[in-house]
Amino acid sequence: MDKHMVIVDGELMIDYAYPCMKAEKHLKDLHNAAIERRFDDAIEIGLLALAEVKLTVNALKDMKEKDAQSNMVVQQPQNIPTVSEKVLPH
Repeated sequence: MDKHMVIVDGELMIDYAYPCMKAEKHLKDLHNAAIERRFDDAIEIGLLALAEVKLTVNALKDMKEKDAQSNMVVQQPQNIPTVSEKVLPH
């Protein structure tokens, strides 16, 4: 299993922080390669950074979706009476 995927409470969670930190490291390496005029290396490292950013964004989208699902409010359909509205026999 990749380091950015963990199981929490029996559910697969995708961690955004790990690929984000990897992207930061790649950007630092890209900068250093560019300063040293190793442009081919800088371009290749830049592509690695982009891949990690994509993983980060996808993890954030997954977190947003799971958060929205956990905050959903179940609403009573308007045409179905609630228990308190039903007439119960005495």
